[in-house]
Amino acid sequence: MMILVTGGASSGKSAYAEQVACALPAPHFYLAAMKPFGEEGARRIARHRALRAGKGFITVECYDGLDAVAKSALEACSTGPCEAEGSASASPSPSCDSSSRPVRGTALLESLGNVVANALFADDGSCATYDDALKTVMEGVASVAGAFENLVIVGDEVGGDGIRYDAATETYIKLIGSAACAITARCDVVVECVAGQPLVVKGDSPFK
Repeated sequence: MMILVTGGASSGKSAYAEQVACALPAPHFYLAAMKPFGEEGARRIARHRALRAGKGFITVECYDGLDAVAKSALEACSTGPCEAEGSASASPSPSCDSSSRPVRGTALLESLGNVVANALFADDGSCATYDDALKTVMEGVASVAGAFENLVIVGDEVGGDGIRYDAATETYIKLIGSAACAITARCDVVVECVAGQPLVVKGDSPFK
């Protein structure tokens, strides 16, 4: 199953996506796509760690790309949750048997905006082209979707403030929208969070 949970800033989308992921079969993997950069980045990472503390997530850092996520998840299963998070066993779980494909359990990808930023903006300040970045994002998402039984993606609603930005930011906003549309077409369920309230816009409620 593939689920997209989208919404604006502070809409409750991340908390709801974690609830959805935790309701699906274990083990639960948290695919962290945000690069740890600057004080604001550190603050956001700390907030999300606090939100998922004690929920049994095994964290897999994936800001350098999504292609190797399945391999990293299998390796993480044998060592337990990263950074002392969650309650997963330190010994390998049958659910993480490396002979099984896809990886059993549920992955939560946080978030589409971070995945797009990683594909578009290089550490040296250069930018990929729109087409190349979109190809990287969609191939990465397809790789993750094929690697896990269940995938929950946190989306980002941006570009609705009516403000014109520089060319790079406008490309980033357009890429998030294009990727979200393409992902929505593949998803079984799409939920939009508005002021903390989840609205199912495709499929059935994930809690039915």
